[in-house]
Amino acid sequence: MNHKLAINPGTKKPKFPGIHFIAIIICSFCCSIQNLQAQSYVQVPVSGGVSAPVTTPPNFTSFGPFAQLNIRAAMLYKASEMSHFPVSYPLTSLAFKLNGSVYGQGTTGYFKIYLIPTTDTVYNLGTDWDTIMLHPNLTKIGDYHHLMYYQLSGYMDYPLTSPYYFNSGEGFYLLYEWESQILAVVSPPFECNTDLINGYYQGTNNSHNPQTAPTTLNQIGNYRHVLRLGYNGPTGISEMNSNNAVNVFPNPAHEILNVDLSMLKNTATQLTLRDLTGKVVKMESLKNKQNQISLTGITPGIYSLHLASSSETKVQRIIIK
Repeated sequence: MNHKLAINPGTKKPKFPGIHFIAIIICSFCCSIQNLQAQSYVQVPVSGGVSAPVTTPPNFTSFGPFAQLNIRAAMLYKASEMSHFPVSYPLTSLAFKLNGSVYGQGTTGYFKIYLIPTTDTVYNLGTDWDTIMLHPNLTKIGDYHHLMYYQLSGYMDYPLTSPYYFNSGEGFYLLYEWESQILAVVSPPFECNTDLINGYYQGTNNSHNPQTAPTTLNQIGNYRHVLRLGYNGPTGISEMNSNNAVNVFPNPAHEILNVDLSMLKNTATQLTLRDLTGKVVKMESLKNKQNQISLTGITPGIYSLHLASSSETKVQRIIIK
């Protein structure tokens, strides 16, 4: 798919304007439900080109010892390239692969990710990046956050500071950049599998085995492609919390959590309990109308409860005392 390039007149040109980026991004969703039908989906448009100049964060050309190569690029994905996005399950990480052999052994640098949730549907980024989701291991330089030093040659899996849930009508923009102190003489390909749904890859369980053809980004002048994911709202699957089809109590809970599925037509439901980092702390198949879930051994705190049947989904925050 061809992406239109947008020139940002307010920034300087990179040192090496002819470098080509080949990139694929993966969005890893924290859910382990195997029934892929039990989801609500958000999709992005499948046609039409988009130009999106980005004014912030700044496309500066110097960053300490890494001033030799400072290229910023991001990309716009459309539904024809990206898997569906479950509305009810959070985005927890972004995964990238850079073929280190392209640069040669020992190449080092910084890889940085900026992300901002938005309800914008016309790719107008504006200048407010205060709500970006960030990798927990960050150093703050000036007004912007940067990923810490990374040795190239291998795979990068970056968890977000906290899970990001899609809301109806909402998606996000993502901007990434690479800085290296060693001149790149050929294209650095970023690859990752975009076929991840509910924690399972289609055809492979190995996130280090990209299956999808890469999208080519041509970094020429002050171009910045923008990744825009999901804004058409959920389709195809209803929510359990409509009509009070599921009752979860008590909340806060201590040793036992009750899950009442009596209002569901099909009571066969998968329960997944995750902490705020997206880690699964409990998973259980529910087959009865009335269910008691043991919370023994689970550390007190705030958790995300995910319920999915063959036709409905529910996500609820619960507190364990």
